[in-house]
Amino acid sequence: MQAGAANLLLFARLDNAGDVLAYSASSILTHTAPGKAPLPGRSIKVGLQGQF
Repeated sequence: MQAGAANLLLFARLDNAGDVLAYSASSILTHTAPGKAPLPGRSIKVGLQGQF
C-alpha cells in the first residue's frame, strides 16, 4: 500500500487457531514440571508498519 512517499504494510497473525493444549519441546519446564507450563491459547496480532 502506498501513502504519499511512505510504504505501509498491514499484517495479521493468528496463533493456535484451534485453541489446542500444547507444550514447548525445548522448555526445561516441560521436563521438570510436566503439565504446569502450557503454551498460550488462541491469539491474534494485527499491526501496521510504515517506512518513509
